[in-house]
Amino acid sequence: MKQIYFCIVFSLFCNVLLAQKPFVCTPATTVSVPLPANTFTTAKISMVNQTSGSLTLKWLKYANTIPSTWAANLCDYNTCYTGVPNLGTMSPISGLTEGFIKFDVNPFSYTGSATAVIYVYSGSAPTLGDTLIFNFTASGVTSIENEKQPVQENISLFPDAVHIQNFEERNEIYLTDMQGRTLFYQTVMPYSHEIISTQHLVLGLYFIRTRYQSYKYFKQ
Repeated sequence: MKQIYFCIVFSLFCNVLLAQKPFVCTPATTVSVPLPANTFTTAKISMVNQTSGSLTLKWLKYANTIPSTWAANLCDYNTCYTGVPNLGTMSPISGLTEGFIKFDVNPFSYTGSATAVIYVYSGSAPTLGDTLIFNFTASGVTSIENEKQPVQENISLFPDAVHIQNFEERNEIYLTDMQGRTLFYQTVMPYSHEIISTQHLVLGLYFIRTRYQSYKYFKQ
């Protein structure tokens, strides 16, 4: 009886030793990214499949201290989310593809530091994973490519809508709430006229952000 018990325990111990994480993170599990003012900066960590077959990766948000005054969105392999959700599942990756977690962050003119922590793991083995750490630092310094006159923006705020027109170049529009959640995102082409309906919003303070400016919007 003791021999049978010993064999079972030894077998379980061997299985634990043989279990290996089915992916490798690159360039590292921790990245530190400086954020120039008034522009979106990308921080990305990729997952390389180490198996011979298809691999489905999932992830959980452990922590996120990115302030609500910044614009931030998370993307994984084949999906881009509005804001930074709590969890997600990537599309399966084969030996020829890589999974990834990517942040696009714009601090605008605000300064400070922030950290986002994401746990990525195999969908079939939650204990086989890596903790990814994204460190961001915004100094308020404008990047060289943006050291030019800001584009002319024409944004009109109305009780039930926001009108955007006459941008001189391609731009991005974000509507966020006080908790930093992105409620609306849209790319605006040069000299187009876009209308964002705000009829569905509850009363309160919101922020409208572009690549160059930030506006307060009070829903009354």
